[in-house]
This record gives sequence, C-alpha cells and structure tokens, in this order.
Amino acid sequence: MTSQNQQHCRGVHWHTYIAFTRDAMRSPPCRALRLIRIPDRILRTPEEACAWIATMMNRHARRAPVHFIDPRDGRGHIADHDHIAHNAASNLAILRRGHSLYQDFARAHDRMHLWLDAVNAALPDRNSPGRWGEDTAPPLQRETTSSP
Repeated sequence: MTSQNQQHCRGVHWHTYIAFTRDAMRSPPCRALRLIRIPDRILRTPEEACAWIATMMNRHARRAPVHFIDPRDGRGHIADHDHIAHNAASNLAILRRGHSLYQDFARAHDRMHLWLDAVNAALPDRNSPGRWGEDTAPPLQRETTSSP
C-alpha cells in the first residue's frame, strides 16, 4: 500500500469550513466549535483536499505582485500558477500525513479563511468525549498566504 493511500484507508477524511473577515482573524473558532457545525464539504483523499484548496485560491485570492527575498531576487504574484503549485506541493505532504490544514488569503475586499479538519469516523473525538467520528489528527498545520 502506498503512503498516500494509508491515511485514506485508515478512515481519515477532511471536513472543510470557510469564513470571511475584513482583516486577519484575531481569534479563529476552535476546532471543537467547527466540528459541531455541518461542514461546507467533506473531502475523502489528500489529493481531493489539496485540489480543493488550490481551486479556492485560484478562484478567490487577490493577485498581488511580490518581490521574493532569495538569492535570485525574483518577482512574482500571490496566487499565480507558480504560487498555487508551490502551496499544493506543501499542502499535499501535510494532508498525506493525515493532518489538518488552515489557509487564509486576501480577496478583493476581505479575507477568506479555509479550514480542513482531519477526522476519522472510526475513533472517538478528543474534543467531545463520548462522541464518535471526529478527531484523530495531529495539531492543525497553519499555512498563511500573506498579501498586501
């Protein structure tokens, strides 16, 4: 069995939640509060979850020019093809380990926040004693896309 299928075979899947704010979220809702809501979507594989994030960023993120601080001192754009591909590679590695993921990015007049909470239907939720079907994932992996 390949490592990319191991999490899926163990019952890990992702519940997605979306929020919008005028600026950076100072106190995001905790995982336990998200998990009692009906998710916006349920994604079954790491690849499906990764594609969903890439699609949301491609459709909604505000493209903004950036200057890279690296030996090449290149220029690029937030949410351009290269940026989304770079994020997708990082996200897929995180998701294949069965982790939860958070990303946020600027839109034209607000910020979009995306949570993908890894859950496992076969094990009890650590956040809600006695409730089956929610959490076995390691701590949330935060990936923030900054933009002006």
